[in-house]
Amino acid sequence: MRNKIMLILSLVAFPIVLNSCLKDDRGENWTDALKGKMYAEIENPGFWAYTITPDSAPQNYRFLVNIATDVPPTHDVTITLGADPAALDAYNQAQFALDTTFQFYKLMPSWNFGSNTVTIKAGTRNAYVSVWVTRADTLDLSSKYMVPVSIESVSDNSITIAANKKTILISMPVANQYEGKYTSDGRLFREDLAFDRTFSGSKNLTTVDANTVNFPLADIGWSVNLTVDPLTNKVTFTSKEAYAVLPNDLTTNYGGVGGVSHYDPSTQTFYLYYYYEIGGVKRVGYETLVRE
Repeated sequence: MRNKIMLILSLVAFPIVLNSCLKDDRGENWTDALKGKMYAEIENPGFWAYTITPDSAPQNYRFLVNIATDVPPTHDVTITLGADPAALDAYNQAQFALDTTFQFYKLMPSWNFGSNTVTIKAGTRNAYVSVWVTRADTLDLSSKYMVPVSIESVSDNSITIAANKKTILISMPVANQYEGKYTSDGRLFREDLAFDRTFSGSKNLTTVDANTVNFPLADIGWSVNLTVDPLTNKVTFTSKEAYAVLPNDLTTNYGGVGGVSHYDPSTQTFYLYYYYEIGGVKRVGYETLVRE
């Protein structure tokens, strides 16, 4: 399974008010008021997600720390980082205030720093920090885990820790058995046959929870969750778009192409039968997803 990193803009835990004024060597310009000043920051703070595999072997996530300044420091600078459970608690409470069905993140139980100190060499601005996770094979796939890290101190007292860019919240979902790359083949048409087309190609299914993966629907790319019943292997749909995606089963049988959406573990194949409705007209589709 391929590890992946994705920025979830809608879930950023802390407002990035310094983005317009803390400028560095990544293509931004400092204002005159900030010339000569230095700020220690995490290059991309806030909420990130990094999928790990359910393996016992160590798995690594790296992120950049940065000295934001118009002129690089002329001497080595050591930055110390640490776990920040309070930041995790604040994030959970903020999300729960927005949605009372929100499932709280747990602190990842088996992680450590490669080193909790990092040295930014004279004449440079950036350095990587490594976070290692072990024994992911013992984690509960139905739970959500996070590694919260903050900058704690800087060896040079003239460098200020950027208060709103000092923390990164690394969500670490454990890849379930359905995650992976699949070959998709299918058909999508309107009930009135205003269009009728086939499609094929590769799709990546990504973990949502222990029994759910997200995939792009048909050839239109809508974000839809597929949940597999672990006892029957029947699949249900949850659309993340404006229109509901519903099962076209043998009872509805729109277009005469209805069926029971299910997953076949012996061949690692999804068989999907669905429809959605816009303006009173149904769009009917079916597709197979075969694990590559």
